[in-house]
Amino acid sequence: MISVGVVGLAWRRALAPSVLLAFALVALATTWIDWSGATGLPRGDAQVLRGLERRGLWLALLAMLGVATLARAAGQFARWRARELDWLAALPVRRSRWLVSTWCGDALALGVLVVLAAGFVELSVGASAPTTRTLKRVELPPLALVAERSQLEWTLHDVPSAAHARLELALAGGGRAAEVRWRARRGELSTATVGTIGLRTTLELALPPGDGPVGFDLERLAPGAIVVADPAGLALTEPVESDRGASWAIAARVWPALIAADALALGFAAWLSGASAGFATLALWLGAWLATRTEPLIPCSDLFDALAQVAAGLVPRAPEFAHWVGTAALVVLGLGLGSARPWSRQP
Repeated sequence: MISVGVVGLAWRRALAPSVLLAFALVALATTWIDWSGATGLPRGDAQVLRGLERRGLWLALLAMLGVATLARAAGQFARWRARELDWLAALPVRRSRWLVSTWCGDALALGVLVVLAAGFVELSVGASAPTTRTLKRVELPPLALVAERSQLEWTLHDVPSAAHARLELALAGGGRAAEVRWRARRGELSTATVGTIGLRTTLELALPPGDGPVGFDLERLAPGAIVVADPAGLALTEPVESDRGASWAIAARVWPALIAADALALGFAAWLSGASAGFATLALWLGAWLATRTEPLIPCSDLFDALAQVAAGLVPRAPEFAHWVGTAALVVLGLGLGSARPWSRQP
């Protein structure tokens, strides 16, 4: 099914000196930018400063990798038609085998570039430090504290014993600040934290050890502004020894998305012009990123949520299994589209 020679050819073309030079120039340019923009942060908040730098570096490198992947894959058929059609049509290799082999070479090359990007980001950030890793996010019903001493309660099941929790709260009018207490109960044990909520504030809480469900209550302690909880703002986390896992969590999202986009652009380019194929592929991810809810079957659809966690100094969780299922489906769709049309000089 796969031609090793074609895989090697695609690999060499995808990692051509011009590509590696462009990657190096973009990487070098990113080192001249102050990505933190953190003049309002405490001097000692090095964890957040590293997170902001990681996010900025990744955004620049991902923009370059995304554009390069779409431009190369969407223009592949145009190059074949202009330069190599007679040779390709005469080859004993079936069209589907050629496309699959080409995609495999591209996927391997993209894996190398993503690993290089992750390594470069971590080298640029410098020393690592302990932090927390997101285990999962929990959707909450709309929650709002309006009156003094008003209280909200909810319960979560299947909570790990050593987990921590983070809750994002914001003001919804009625004043400039509000003081709240957030408490967690498991059996006879409880933990609590008190915080003053500004425009947008994150509270962190170590959960009681043990097994069983955890009950939460959120209470306003004094008159003040209306406090609302982000419906997607509750996250369960666990301590980790190093924040370097943040880059590898991003890389694990990016590589499936790039190889799926490569296959789709190849498939569309068999029927459309290169520009149309590129925009059609890009539209899928733009729709996923602009949607109000993350679509787990679209790889990297949670990219900006993961980058927001990186900017906060956290390590995002590993991609869901559905991301890999969606990647496989998109690859099959793209290569199927590309294999369905015979060689032709016209798109």
